[in-house]
Amino acid sequence: MSDAGQRDDGVKHLTPENWLQPDETGRAFGAINLATGEHRAASGDGWAEQFLAVELDAAVPVEIRDMWEVARGLALYGWFYYPLYAIAEHQLRRVADAAVLHRYKQAGGPANKKRDPEGELRWPDFKRRIEWLIANQIIAPEKRQRWDTMRDLRNETTHASIRHLVMPIDVLRLLDLLTPEIDALFVS
Repeated sequence: MSDAGQRDDGVKHLTPENWLQPDETGRAFGAINLATGEHRAASGDGWAEQFLAVELDAAVPVEIRDMWEVARGLALYGWFYYPLYAIAEHQLRRVADAAVLHRYKQAGGPANKKRDPEGELRWPDFKRRIEWLIANQIIAPEKRQRWDTMRDLRNETTHASIRHLVMPIDVLRLLDLLTPEIDALFVS
């Protein structure tokens, strides 16, 4: 283990002394101005500004916006503990699933005929909900591949058996990709 609390496998070993210090792994990801070639060092404030700039529309139900806030919070704290970026990315994919379920129910999508052991309604899986929303013109047909890819990635990370590390820019891209898609579910 290094003096900075990094284990040999790159995972920060948290201690009472270092938990509020930036994770060394995240410091490696700065920004390069493609026009000038200037390299700018990564900073927690810089990532925070970018993550917090991506907002869902006020028309998105509060339950979904609350889940979004949790995912963004995880991304923000990735600066201090790098594996949180991967958890933030996973959470964003769950937000997408929850948004689709919420819109499906809101639009009157049918529950499965069988109930769960407690007698509660069971809702169709993510794929069938997407298909129904497309068939009912709530999701545009040309968005099918994007939503199918999102579903596949959500399944992949939900059932992953290996450590999944993500760069902060990947979380930012996913925030940027999901915002208009989730907004479109609820904004007329």
